[in-house]
Amino acid sequence: MTPSLETVGMGPGVHGIGEYAFGECYNLKTLDISLSKWSELETISDEAFLNCRSLTEVVLPANIKSIGDSAFSDCVNLKSIELPENLTSIGQVAFINTPSLKNIKIPAKVTKLPAGVFRGSGIEWISVPTSVKTIDNGAFEGCGNLSVVYYGGTEENWNKITIGEGNEPLTSATIDFLELIDFGECGDNLTWILYVDGELTRVPVTTDMLSGADLTKAGTYNNVKVSYNGVQLADN
Repeated sequence: MTPSLETVGMGPGVHGIGEYAFGECYNLKTLDISLSKWSELETISDEAFLNCRSLTEVVLPANIKSIGDSAFSDCVNLKSIELPENLTSIGQVAFINTPSLKNIKIPAKVTKLPAGVFRGSGIEWISVPTSVKTIDNGAFEGCGNLSVVYYGGTEENWNKITIGEGNEPLTSATIDFLELIDFGECGDNLTWILYVDGELTRVPVTTDMLSGADLTKAGTYNNVKVSYNGVQLADN
C-alpha cells in the first residue's frame, strides 16, 4: 500500500481487511468505516494498520469481531479508538507503542487481553468488563500512565482474573468497581464518564484546565450536572 494514502474508501461486500493492507500508510490520519454500508466488515487482520504514524482516530463498524496481531502497532499518534460491542478477540501487541492513546473501553464479549496488547501505550484509564478472565504476560508493560481501572464486577471477581507477569502498571492501579457505559471528551483536556447508575460522574479535571475557569482545584468531581449551557462540577 502506498505510504502517501490519506483517506480510505470501502464499498459493500467487504468482510475483512487483510494483513498489512494499510501498513505504513504514513499519511493516513482518520479511519471512520462505521457507516451502515460497511456493516459486513467483521475482521481486521494482522498488521492491517501497522505504523500508520499519522493516524489519530479510528471508528469501527458495529460488526467487527476480531482485531489481529499488531493491527495498530506503532500508531504513535493514535488518540481515540472505539471498539465495537460485537468484538470478541484482540490480537497480541495489537496496540503496542501507542503513546498518544489515553483511554479505552474493552467490549463485554472479550474474554482475554493477550500478551503485549497495550505495551508502551499512554493509557491513563481502562474499562474492563467482567467477561475478561485472562490478562496475559506484558499486556500492560510500560504503561506508566495507567492509574485507574474501571471494572463492573466485584473485588472477588477481579481477584479471580488470571494476570500474567509484567503487568505491574495494571496491578498497582486503582481498581474502581463501577461499570462504565460510555465516555467522551469536551475539548482537549476534559473527559466525561457515564456509569451504569445513569449519572455522569467522576470527571477528571487537570491543573492546566483551571486557568480562567470558575474552578478552584484539580481533582475528581462528583455530582456532575449537564445542561445545554455547560457542565457544573461540585465535590461531594
